[in-house]
Amino acid sequence: ETAEIRKYLLGNIQAEDERRKIEERLMFDDDYFEEILMQEEELIQDYVDGHLSAGERRRFEKHFFISEERRHKIKFARALRRYIDKHFKVTAD
Repeated sequence: ETAEIRKYLLGNIQAEDERRKIEERLMFDDDYFEEILMQEEELIQDYVDGHLSAGERRRFEKHFFISEERRHKIKFARALRRYIDKHFKVTAD
C-alpha cells in the first residue's frame, strides 16, 4: 500500500480508474487519508534530503509542486533541514 501511495503522490499511476479509486478512498477512509499525509511528509523529506532517484525527483518536481500548499511544506522542510544541520550537526570524535 505504501508503494501505491508513493506512486500516486508522484503522479505515477497512469490508469484513471486506479487514481479515482484512491481518491474515493481518501474521501471516506480517515486512516487512509492519514497514511497519505504521512507518506506526503516522508516524500517531501526524501526530496529535501536528496534521497529520491533522478526519475522520482523529476516526477516530484513536475507533479508535486503544482500545489501551493505543498510548495510551502517543501520550503518549511528545507528551512528545518538547514536549521538542524546548522545547530545540531553531529561531529565524529
